Amino acid sequence: MLGRSHCRRPWLMKHAFALLLLAGLTPMASSAQNLFGTLTGTVLDQSGSAVPKAAVTITNTGTSQRWELAANESGGFTLASIPPGSYSAKVSATGFRSFNQDGITVPANSTVRVEFRVEVGAVSESVEVNTSAVTLQTDTMDVRSEIRATDLQNTPVPVSRNYQNLLVTVPGMAPPTNAHSISANPSRALVLNSNGSNAQSTAVRVDGATTWNAWLPHLSGYVPTLEAIDQVSVQTNSYEADTGFAGGASVNVQIKSGTNQFHGSGFWYHSNQHLKARPYFLPRSQGMPKRILNQYGGSLGGPVIKDRLFFFAAYEATPDRSSAFQLVAVPTPAMKSGDYSASPSAVYDPLTGEPSGANRIQFPGNRLPASRISPIIGKIIGLTPNPNIGAPGAIVQNYFTSGSFIYDRHTLDTKVNARVTDKLNVAGRVSYLRWHFDNPPIFGQLGGNGLDGRGSYDGLGIGTTLSMTYSAVYTLTPTIVLDGYAGYTLLDNGVENIRLDENLGRDFLGIPGTNGSSRVEGGWPGFNVAGFTPYGRAQSNSPWNLNLPQAQYVAGASVLRGKHNIRFGWDSLYVGQNGNEPFGSPGFFTFGQGTTGSQFANPANPAQLTATVTNPYNAYAGFALGLPSDLQRTVRRETGTTRTWAQSLYVRDKWQPTQKLTVSAGLRWDYFGVPTRAEGRGLEVFDLNTGILKLCGIGSVSVSSCGFRSSKRNFSPRLGIAYRTSQSMVIRAGYGIAWDPVNIGRNPLQTYPIVSSASFPAANGFQFVSPIAQGIPAVAPPAVGDGQIRVPSNVALELADPNFRRSYIQSWNFMVERESKGWIGQAGYVGNRSLRLQNRWNANYGYIGGGTASQVLRQRFGYLAGANIFSDAGGFRGYFDSLQASLQRRMNSGHSLRLSYTWSKAQGPWSGNDFGVDGYQISTPEYWGIAAKGVKSYDRTHNFNAAFTWQLPFGAGRKFATSGAAAALLGGWQVNGLYTAYTGGPFTVSSPGASLNAPGNSQFADQIKPSVAVFNNPDRWFDTSAYAQVTAARFGNSGWNQLRGPGMNNVDLSIYRAFQITERVGAQFRAEMFNISNTPHFSNPNGDVSNAANFGRITGIANTGREGIDERMVRFGLRLSF
Repeated sequence: MLGRSHCRRPWLMKHAFALLLLAGLTPMASSAQNLFGTLTGTVLDQSGSAVPKAAVTITNTGTSQRWELAANESGGFTLASIPPGSYSAKVSATGFRSFNQDGITVPANSTVRVEFRVEVGAVSESVEVNTSAVTLQTDTMDVRSEIRATDLQNTPVPVSRNYQNLLVTVPGMAPPTNAHSISANPSRALVLNSNGSNAQSTAVRVDGATTWNAWLPHLSGYVPTLEAIDQVSVQTNSYEADTGFAGGASVNVQIKSGTNQFHGSGFWYHSNQHLKARPYFLPRSQGMPKRILNQYGGSLGGPVIKDRLFFFAAYEATPDRSSAFQLVAVPTPAMKSGDYSASPSAVYDPLTGEPSGANRIQFPGNRLPASRISPIIGKIIGLTPNPNIGAPGAIVQNYFTSGSFIYDRHTLDTKVNARVTDKLNVAGRVSYLRWHFDNPPIFGQLGGNGLDGRGSYDGLGIGTTLSMTYSAVYTLTPTIVLDGYAGYTLLDNGVENIRLDENLGRDFLGIPGTNGSSRVEGGWPGFNVAGFTPYGRAQSNSPWNLNLPQAQYVAGASVLRGKHNIRFGWDSLYVGQNGNEPFGSPGFFTFGQGTTGSQFANPANPAQLTATVTNPYNAYAGFALGLPSDLQRTVRRETGTTRTWAQSLYVRDKWQPTQKLTVSAGLRWDYFGVPTRAEGRGLEVFDLNTGILKLCGIGSVSVSSCGFRSSKRNFSPRLGIAYRTSQSMVIRAGYGIAWDPVNIGRNPLQTYPIVSSASFPAANGFQFVSPIAQGIPAVAPPAVGDGQIRVPSNVALELADPNFRRSYIQSWNFMVERESKGWIGQAGYVGNRSLRLQNRWNANYGYIGGGTASQVLRQRFGYLAGANIFSDAGGFRGYFDSLQASLQRRMNSGHSLRLSYTWSKAQGPWSGNDFGVDGYQISTPEYWGIAAKGVKSYDRTHNFNAAFTWQLPFGAGRKFATSGAAAALLGGWQVNGLYTAYTGGPFTVSSPGASLNAPGNSQFADQIKPSVAVFNNPDRWFDTSAYAQVTAARFGNSGWNQLRGPGMNNVDLSIYRAFQITERVGAQFRAEMFNISNTPHFSNPNGDVSNAANFGRITGIANTGREGIDERMVRFGLRLSF
């Protein structure tokens, strides 16, 4: 199963051929800002007057390609769509000396303005100028930042050497975080939230090719090797009309190209447990776990045919050998025997009292009779380990377990550039990633999650990622340029659990209805006991395989007409999904706290019931009794598939009415097609009034009759103005609308009748379904009939609203930028408003106190399961306002410095980055206002970063100790660092939902004090006595995300020593120290008011995008370059 996907080879061949065919036959163009750069400027005399008709020759110093231009009547010239690189310019005009300037750097995705001031004299005389200074952003009105190859090589990049870690230095960018397992996210891409927007609206492109992870669209699908990256350009606000398919940040990664000179490198980085400090939460009784991380590889680039054909390639291998460990929660020996006398609250007999859970009888002394313990559960208890750490009787983080984790990753980036003619340039890139891991389960033969959190799943994982770009630039005339690219990306990944060849639920435990005839139905069923670490198939969606192809085709043109630079074009994006996820095929059992809780009449109001306080002891008692609160089982019919196309047209006019003023106006039109299935079928439509599911394209139901519509009125105006008050200062303002590119076919990938995911919930939060010995009722295989079917009442649905209206973002900025003596600083206001935010809600919601009987679809036609619908229902909005500032000085006199600061507030509804809800859900429309405008979970009020490089002033060519032994000893040293500081993120104080008894809705705790003291102590972060469980049928009054957790202060430092072996060959020894002060960076505290042992305590480290490594880590490296 691993590494094999549905229809992979035919699809790959078909689209790869299409890419080559389109690229070869059509001079293509897309966003010139994605792949190429623009050089614009003015030729003036010493008085500042224009020099019309001056001859301007621009030369790429790396490839010797040359362009000859003529300045217009205003002395202006523009060279559009040129490859990023270093350029020189020569200007000649009658009556003036020739002017030569070197060191003009033109990055991709940028417009660079230069000003040439020529002197009166003979043309045979010349003036030479060399510059490498940072230039002002004078001709684009977006908010942008650039990270260049020198920044990536000098700044210490932690753990995985992932460029996305350095995006924390971009103003407006929330601190990047890790997400999902290696198998789902093999490139180890980070979650990138920009300017308050959800991460799925961030677009990451590699050499122009969109690289979404189609299943996890808040992550990019491919991360190139650090050695291969030439530049990272990040636009966060008010981008121009030729940038699309992004609602948040647009991140453009440019891969290096070959030149006329051979350049290359070789590197090796090493770290192990002896070079790390002790993890903060590692028990003192345990030795340092093994962690051996090597990263090695190299790069090579140069000419194949001088001045004509060039190549570049970079390879990196990352073998990771670790002793993974976990601190988990297991029951005490007393609990395993049925003794819950240590519980701070009562344990009630669920076989007594009323169906509502009222008036139950407490087990004497909170002890279960031995005869009541389920023999089936007794087998699991017999395999469950006893606590081995912590205080006697503790039920949190009381078991330490470890095992060997193996992870290998191989990444290759290659690129070829060719100057076919003086008018035609083409380039091709192929990137490839292959990975695998072996992750032992937490509980050994009893299963559970994988020991290493990066692996997440237990067992084996393997997969590949392929990413390609083909680009072309054709100069039709000196004023008309065609440029563009076509791209393709494929992710093919999967994972398998342990013991799949054994039917452990059916044959060992003896539970009817578990396991099945196929291999994916083998192994352990899942057992989730609230407050404890899950057993068996801990994650119901494994084993799984996902095949995710996407392709992009584009075409357009740039036209210069006098003072106007006009650009127009077309962009087309295809996203496919092929998925097999069993979602509990062997069976899944949930045990909640309410099963052994109770309710009693309120003395003040006998008609009102008040719930008892519950805790994890109650959940484990229900487990020991074998009384689950929910059962699940899935039967698969076919592979889930979706196919989605998006199309765009745009036009933009950049007008320069004067030498100082630039005005940009553009309009973009986006059409996001309705997703279909691979067989030409449409998505399914569920009639909420009748309970009939229409299978679009099957039987009597045509695709067109299903009612899905996609708006053709998605217009995006983009406006901007830049005014240069002087050569050293520019004022910019921009406004734009961008449509969220979210793929509404993502969630319905695997829904009924592709799979039949049956759920059997208890009648209310206090009941159980049936004794586990009765097993799981039979789940009928999905049937399609004539295309109009009644969904089984207990089968869950994942649907898209056929009337879905796409959300959009209005963004604006006002920035002032100034240059002085090599320093460039900018500051300004950046804001946006997100409208019609999407919402994934359970349409089978219930009402407070009503339990399952109040679920609206149950009342209408007896439907019991969840029906999650992805829609824009609710009309939610997002708000972001900020002050953003930066100050930088590129390498000058041996030092560079980059400072950035953001003061901001991001607000909106509860929707999270994974179409989830930040851990909370409010599905009942009448209650949506409860969390409509809270602070976003990724909001950081203050965020400051400083990155620096300092070459010590000793050695040859420096200020001191320039020769002899002193130069040999003291020369070549360099110190680099990154300082990061930001305020803590918000969190919610929650309460069990049994008393709320409103299916589809989460519960908040009650705040019972007028204010909440914050102690900033990991053992008691805030005053827990300020909160209480909600025991009545109502929502708690504390609300969503009202408290904040710990902030972060961190310093990463590196020391390099360079050795010059020959004139062209150099070596470098590196020592990099991450979190040099070994300051623990804590996660948010436990906010569950029912967790008496941990409520208000911090029990883990923060997610800082460093693969779970927070303690000081030293990494040594050797680097050879030529």
